[in-house]
Amino acid sequence: MINMLWSICGGIILFVFGIFIFLKPDLIRKITEEWKSYRADEPSDLYFKN
Repeated sequence: MINMLWSICGGIILFVFGIFIFLKPDLIRKITEEWKSYRADEPSDLYFKN
């Protein structure tokens, strides 16, 4: 019973995170990629493809 609850909660968390990534790709890029380059003002066109 407890394992099923953890699975359901985990699925809901992953679903919400996926929706967030879909709706705010620019924020995700800023958090994960921008710090790697001092000249990365905006993402390339390839980043937003697909």
